[in-house]
Amino acid sequence: MKILSFLLTLSFSLYSSEPKNNEFKFDEVAYGTGYGYFESYGLDQTGNSENYDVHLMSVPKEEMTNKFDYILLDLNSDNSGNVSTGMYKFLASDNKAIQNFTFNSASVLINYDVNTYSGDVYFAIDGTVEVKKKKDTYTLSYDLLLENGKVVTGNYEGSLKDWN
Repeated sequence: MKILSFLLTLSFSLYSSEPKNNEFKFDEVAYGTGYGYFESYGLDQTGNSENYDVHLMSVPKEEMTNKFDYILLDLNSDNSGNVSTGMYKFLASDNKAIQNFTFNSASVLINYDVNTYSGDVYFAIDGTVEVKKKKDTYTLSYDLLLENGKVVTGNYEGSLKDWN
């Protein structure tokens, strides 16, 4: 009986820890980001780096008319067609000095209303973004230092749909 109890406990703990929350934390409060998108802006001027915007949102893009929470990550990848897996580091630079596996912009919007342009908006000044991919599932983990000195940490696991 003890073995059966142990197996049930083990299987329950494995099952309950499997799903990851798609969220970011700011000031000890969690904000959901269950919808992921990407859009490509093409190669930089050197032709060595592909620029992608990754949008992680609390609502589908079609519902951005309501208030929502949002993370924007402006990633510079070494791969045309997909966001490459790897560790991306913040690099403050203009568009002429883009390097692979860096990002030079990231934004955090909380309770943002596009109708009134109101809500909390923060910009990153440092941080890291780790991207993993298995088949069509991306796993992103990020830590962003914001201009106000606060830190946002978050993760996303799921597909990244084409913004268009």
